[in-house]
Amino acid sequence: FTRELENVRIKDPIFPVYSKFFARPLTSADEIREALIRQVEGSVRWVECMEDAVARFTPHVALEFGEGKTLAGLMKRISSTTKCIPVSSLADLDMVLALLPDVSLKAANI
Repeated sequence: FTRELENVRIKDPIFPVYSKFFARPLTSADEIREALIRQVEGSVRWVECMEDAVARFTPHVALEFGEGKTLAGLMKRISSTTKCIPVSSLADLDMVLALLPDVSLKAANI
């Protein structure tokens, strides 16, 4: 996996990317590459990631991508002020994007 990843071009992100291995935001391509390698065998630290994100950014909304609402339930225990919206289809994503104010995600064409 590591050798294959060396051939993948990874750019510095335009917003912080959380790693389940480090449980903190990553801001450089080198950090992301290292996290991808380490998290293959590392423990999932989702709760720690969300606790850190809430402490750093005090988000009002979090998105849970994929089927189910398990993470939304965990988020309720972590932060009573952060609403977690499940996104399991393109229609859900379109709805969320329509609700977003004209912020950096739309400006970056993400």
